[in-house]
Amino acid sequence: MIKIGIIGGAGYTAGELIRLLINHPEAEIVFINSGSNAGNRVTDVHEGLYGETDLRFTDRLPLDEIDCLFFCTAHGDTRKFMDSHNLPEGLKVIDLSMDYRLKAEG
Repeated sequence: MIKIGIIGGAGYTAGELIRLLINHPEAEIVFINSGSNAGNRVTDVHEGLYGETDLRFTDRLPLDEIDCLFFCTAHGDTRKFMDSHNLPEGLKVIDLSMDYRLKAEG
């Protein structure tokens, strides 16, 4: 089982990611971070997931409990986070914002 953390859990991208992960047989969502929604049910924001999950948003970041961290943050926030936090060795990071996208040639 791959243990997953999500930062920036209240946006559209996160909602789609959560939908995919809760239906994946090898994924377990450990936390969905959202400072502005901490304590609220994920379905309060992502209503399309009603009946699919009882997960709640948190303001905690238990990075040592996960294998993979997804960023669904506003552009610029992932880079700021990475510059200011030490991540556990071996933690896989997937950034769904534009902070680390490759520049297109042309």
